[in-house]
Amino acid sequence: MIQKAVLIILLLFPFCSYSQSKIEIEKRIKKENAPLPAQKFVDSLYFSSKINWFVEQDFNKKTYEAKTKSKGKKYSIEFDTLGNIEDIEVVIKWQQIPLSIQNAICKKMTTDFEKFKIKKIQIQYSGNSTELLKLKKNTENLIIKYEIVLKGKKNAQSLFYEYLFSEKGEIEKEQQFDFRNTDHLEY
Repeated sequence: MIQKAVLIILLLFPFCSYSQSKIEIEKRIKKENAPLPAQKFVDSLYFSSKINWFVEQDFNKKTYEAKTKSKGKKYSIEFDTLGNIEDIEVVIKWQQIPLSIQNAICKKMTTDFEKFKIKKIQIQYSGNSTELLKLKKNTENLIIKYEIVLKGKKNAQSLFYEYLFSEKGEIEKEQQFDFRNTDHLEY
């Protein structure tokens, strides 16, 4: 009995030690394994290039994601387990962020880190599904946020972090994560 308890504690320890961090596992799946409403939503966007489907799992949440490239842009479309759209993210360059937001991001990063390097920037669109279907032509009625993935050094330790900023440059989320277990860059 004691041996079983020790074994359970040892198996759970790695998860407990990362409880403040994000560990996300992403696995490629076939389209037919994604929820039907998610498949229909992505089909309605009429991407001409190949769409890759993924399931993402962390400690709290499971989502489905469709990734594709279209006209030089990388899209990531995220759904809940029922196939309801959560958001659409598009990879952008630093110069595409408004200057006032750039300044807010730089101020936060220089406060949080001794040194940092931005690895990936995405503009995140959310809102109702009807408005998200119009994304390629119009973003007026959508909520816009900026997701920044970076490698930052503080206390002599370099780790990966994910930040989410509002359209006004206000910090909404910051999280250290284990980059080894993620596959954000696969399209």
